[in-house]
Amino acid sequence: MDSVKSGDESAGNGDSTASGLRDVFPGYFLPSDEELREFISDGLVAFDTNALFDIYRFNLQARSEFVAALRLLDGRLWIPNRVGLEVLERRLEVIKECAEANPSFDGEIRKLFDAVSQQIRSFGNRRGLTNQQMSSLQAVADRAYLEISSQASGFFDFDLTVDGSIRGDKILAELEEILKGKIGGPLKDLKLEEAEGARRVAEKIPPGYADHKKDPERAIGDYLVWRQLLAEAASRAKPVMLVTNDQKPDWVREVLGKKIGPRPELVAEMLNVAGAPFHLATVKSFLLLAQKYLGAEVSPTTVTQAQQFSASALGSNRGQSYVLAMRSAFAAVGWPVFETNVDGFIDLIVDTRLGRADLVVKVYREAPLPSAIVTELIDYAERAQHSAVVLVSHTRLTNSAHEKLLRRGTVGFVKWSPDDGGEILCSKLIDELRRIGVNGD
Repeated sequence: MDSVKSGDESAGNGDSTASGLRDVFPGYFLPSDEELREFISDGLVAFDTNALFDIYRFNLQARSEFVAALRLLDGRLWIPNRVGLEVLERRLEVIKECAEANPSFDGEIRKLFDAVSQQIRSFGNRRGLTNQQMSSLQAVADRAYLEISSQASGFFDFDLTVDGSIRGDKILAELEEILKGKIGGPLKDLKLEEAEGARRVAEKIPPGYADHKKDPERAIGDYLVWRQLLAEAASRAKPVMLVTNDQKPDWVREVLGKKIGPRPELVAEMLNVAGAPFHLATVKSFLLLAQKYLGAEVSPTTVTQAQQFSASALGSNRGQSYVLAMRSAFAAVGWPVFETNVDGFIDLIVDTRLGRADLVVKVYREAPLPSAIVTELIDYAERAQHSAVVLVSHTRLTNSAHEKLLRRGTVGFVKWSPDDGGEILCSKLIDELRRIGVNGD
């Protein structure tokens, strides 16, 4: 096995000519516009498994635009052997996920309209409406539900089924054509490489270790993808861009809750092993770069879809389910809620009976929440003069972060799980709003 260096070493280590910060610590500097152009126009552009699966998850227009952008890469497009294997092994799971999208959406919308029905009955009984008047309001809600359900099914028309795709499917056939001659070979000694992957995971050397507790095989799989990418990069001597929606800390550097490029260790290792610059891009970033530098046609709705499928806190399936449960809880008590993203901080705005609350939602694997999140949020709330900012999460704060939050009194915190029920969420939110001085006067 070739020697693979890791950690904070850089290609300039030991080189007396490398004296500047950028030379010694290249992983802490994001690429310039010209360097980004070189990555996508002249470099090796590789995709991981979940990035390729967006072709299945996108609607017809976005899928067509994504595929067209891939074709523009021509010989620069490449996938590790491990990625090809994972696409074939997990393809039917993704088809099942997409085939269930409309029924799942319909079920969640039905829950919201059930809450509307409860509000109609409650309002009617309190305000003396006749049965006929309440039935009239209910009929409006029923028509709205049917119209939303019908239009949603038309907007996302996924015509593949698991049973009908066992032998293959039209999207797979298109991928076969695009990827012909662009798939790396297998590693020579897989068992040796897997052992090396297990060692790196145990020592928390990126990438892969963030998946270790949940899925040890995937953790080692991430390393195998990386190992194959290193080998291919060494043979090409070109800048390397890996397109992935994985935003976990074993791939991405995070500072104060912000994702800031690939882990410096990965940049250093690519330079050490292959002598090549390295950058990470989400599918959204790839599409925008392809639009800017390759002339790809990318519509705003495609960019929005790509953003939703990124593995950020709110973009993950877990995050989406969490926010949806929150929205359902607020709808059940008649509180209007709006999705937003103010300055990259505020995720939801809800009109409670005490007034507006700006909610910051954090769904993390780690517990407790990083204290830096709380510190930055308090500073933001005081600087922006928001009167009602509340952090909502399924996990707890550190003791020091909680004490600081209580001491400063400018930001609320609600620890809530969907299993607690909507009433608990609303009650806790009201209590926190009162604590930070929102009284509805």
